[in-house]
This record gives sequence, C-alpha cells and structure tokens, in this order.
Amino acid sequence: MHRAKSIGKRRKKKENFFALCPLLHALCPSRELSMADKMIQVKVFRFDPSVDKEPRYQTYQVHFEKGMSAMTALDYIYQNLDSTLSYYDHAGCDLGICARCTGIINGKPCLFCQIVLEDDVTLEPVSKSKLLKDLVIKKRGKVAY
Repeated sequence: MHRAKSIGKRRKKKENFFALCPLLHALCPSRELSMADKMIQVKVFRFDPSVDKEPRYQTYQVHFEKGMSAMTALDYIYQNLDSTLSYYDHAGCDLGICARCTGIINGKPCLFCQIVLEDDVTLEPVSKSKLLKDLVIKKRGKVAY
C-alpha cells in the first residue's frame, strides 16, 4: 500500500530571508519584490483508482522562488495546499542519484528533484499504465514511494 506522501524526511518550507529579517529589509529598501511575489501555475496529474473514474489535472498556484525545483513545488503543494497529493520524495532526493522521482515535466521525462522551474509547469507520472495514485507508480515489482 502506498502512502499519500513518500517515506523519508519532510522538507521545511523555505522562508524568504528578508521576511525573516525585517532589519535587513529596512536596510535594503531597493530589494526587488517581484520574484518573491511571483506565482506560477503547477498543473498536476491526479488519479486515485479507488475513488476516481477518470484521470484529471489539478492546477495549483505556487509561490515562485528562484532556483526552485519541481520537487520543491510538489512539497509546497503537499504542505500548504493539498495533503492528499501523492508523489515520491525521500531523504536522498535533490541528489539526482536514485531516479525514483522521474516524471514527465512539460512533456519531457525528467527528475522532479533536478529540474529548476522558471515558469508554469505540467507534472505527470512517467507511466500511466503502472499508476498507483497521482504521480506514484509501481517500479520493478515494488511500489515507488
């Protein structure tokens, strides 16, 4: 049985450094707010075979941070917007060595933990035929979670 989120560490929300340090913000009033205030749309493939009859896409508004990965966007969605989202994440993610977070990003196969987002994005599972739930698929006889 797979979990709503993967096993392993839970990532803490990345905080805006200037938001945490009002004194620094006061000393640097010329700091641009455009990046911190930018929102991107993350369109995620959703399907729970035990509930849904047909797959669907759900779009989330995510606060954009320069250098954020698709995995960071998924973590933000899970932690702040929709805790029912299922995807693969573990303590070794962001290293790009296990390839368990492989998915389709804007039509191309990629690692969710390695792709840096710049604009709106569509995230899909790498295989819809082996789908267990949302972005979680069965790999090599085991559940990838």
